[in-house]
Amino acid sequence: MKWFPFVGSACQQHKDEVITGKWVFGGDVGLKQGTKLLFKGGNHYLMEYADNYIGFYNSSGIQMIFHNNSIYRGTSTGTKIIFQGSSSTTPSYTWRDYTNTGLGLSTTTHHPCLIDGGTEALEVDSDSTAGNTRLLVYDVDTGSLQRVSVGANDSGGSGYRLLRIPNT
Repeated sequence: MKWFPFVGSACQQHKDEVITGKWVFGGDVGLKQGTKLLFKGGNHYLMEYADNYIGFYNSSGIQMIFHNNSIYRGTSTGTKIIFQGSSSTTPSYTWRDYTNTGLGLSTTTHHPCLIDGGTEALEVDSDSTAGNTRLLVYDVDTGSLQRVSVGANDSGGSGYRLLRIPNT
């Protein structure tokens, strides 16, 4: 069962109608609550299952829930947010209207990074070298990311070790 907009605020109901090709709508397209918007083969769809709650479903059930300005996981396995197509100057995910500040992937290492003002400011990798951390920080003096390493025992006072970056 599909619902299509019609002139005015009313809707006209059509049964078992298949729509093919490219459609362009110049106004709002409404779906009755509980009606599925199917994607490619019908295994993935969007559906409003309660007022102001939109669910994204696949063959395993609900995967993500959109409500107001939040995204929730829909299953106990969690929800992945995948960042693709970013560069070290253009993030995949930004806050508000910032186009050059946000989360992305390093173009050289493909590790997650924080981009600030179009520059990689912080990168996290999987380094397992003794004495190193898995953190690289932008050093203003060198104009590049520098590995944060761990100082000797008590180098930061009794019971603490300093975090440090090289003098280069």
